Amino acid sequence: MAYDQHYDLIARLEVESRLIEADDLYNFDDGAVYAAHMDRLAQPLPNGEESPFSSRSPTSAHAILTARQVHLQRLIAHQFNLTKDRTWVQQFRMLGVELQPAKYPVINIVFRRSTEAVFNNIPVEIPLNTEVRSRIDPGLSVYTLYTARIEGLGETVTVPARLNQLGALPNLRRGEFSDIPRLLSFVESAENDGTVVSAGRPAETLVEAMLRAREGIRSGSLGRSTIDGTFDPENVAFQGRCVTDRDYYYWASQLGADKVNVLKGIQYGSEGTFRDLVTVVVYPTDVRDLIFSLMLPMSLDRFDVIPAEVIPIDGKIQVRVTPQIADFQVFNLVAGAIASQVNPPYGTWGDRNFPATLATALEQAEGIYAIPLIQLKHAETGQPLSELDIKPWNLLEIQNTLEIEALR
Repeated sequence: MAYDQHYDLIARLEVESRLIEADDLYNFDDGAVYAAHMDRLAQPLPNGEESPFSSRSPTSAHAILTARQVHLQRLIAHQFNLTKDRTWVQQFRMLGVELQPAKYPVINIVFRRSTEAVFNNIPVEIPLNTEVRSRIDPGLSVYTLYTARIEGLGETVTVPARLNQLGALPNLRRGEFSDIPRLLSFVESAENDGTVVSAGRPAETLVEAMLRAREGIRSGSLGRSTIDGTFDPENVAFQGRCVTDRDYYYWASQLGADKVNVLKGIQYGSEGTFRDLVTVVVYPTDVRDLIFSLMLPMSLDRFDVIPAEVIPIDGKIQVRVTPQIADFQVFNLVAGAIASQVNPPYGTWGDRNFPATLATALEQAEGIYAIPLIQLKHAETGQPLSELDIKPWNLLEIQNTLEIEALR
């Protein structure tokens, strides 16, 4: 491990204002230590005679020796103060956290069979480790990861190929890799089609490992992480655990929900309190089955996932606008504010104060300074909003049938 990564870790921890700061084990000032040594040397001898080291000159032999001693003491103290950094590293090792190595980028190469081979039904083989060079940068090459064949009426085959440089994928152009230094029988051409199988990555730093370990502890999974660039919730290494509301919220969001509500002790469609039940409400509704199947093994309590119930809302509102706003702009201002702050996946679960929420969002739009009237109702039944029985699994959605009146 690079020595300077300890300093990177400390710099990262210093900006975490909520962490408990670890004091230095050696925190004495060098000047004070030097002065204390010199004072001690200048003390009179036991028989009352003046000390031969009473001189305060920095060029005296004892002053030079004392300064050297303080300097060496500071070097040793510096290693003492790194102990807390090493403690972090040892904790990572104990938890099984290892620095992720660098990875090669992988891109797709399309090999095309010659017209003659297609016409005469001659199969073409693309051997393992076939090299294709960049026509822009001669130092860049890719090597195929397995042997592929083009047979029958097939004209092309797509083969993943590894770049010859470790680290993140550089900026590449489509069709850049087209030079085949080794002659392949009946292969007309080869080029990258622009698709990336794996973007590669540089070697993980100590700071990245700390953040990954922290997330792994919080989510209950210290296996592979999303830092790898892939997230496979069906892989057993990803299996976490859900204990707190935040755990349920985290995993539901990771698995595809744009908006999540966690209800403890509430069962959809039933009255009363269910002490050991956790109900997770998700939006959009089509991710419900996936989230339920993947989170069920993580839950320690009885568990259910329900889709959000969206209530369509319309009615009439009046908005006061500044003179600079044209009439045709009013609708766009209102629609933009509603789409970005009120309608799902925005808004508040079970919002019983929805008119105030809507008014606040509209007044934040540039050009609108007051909402004198809000009359809302169910868009399908016509029932006034104030009479609706709004539940924690409800989201309210303004429809485009909303009547908007501009006042000046």
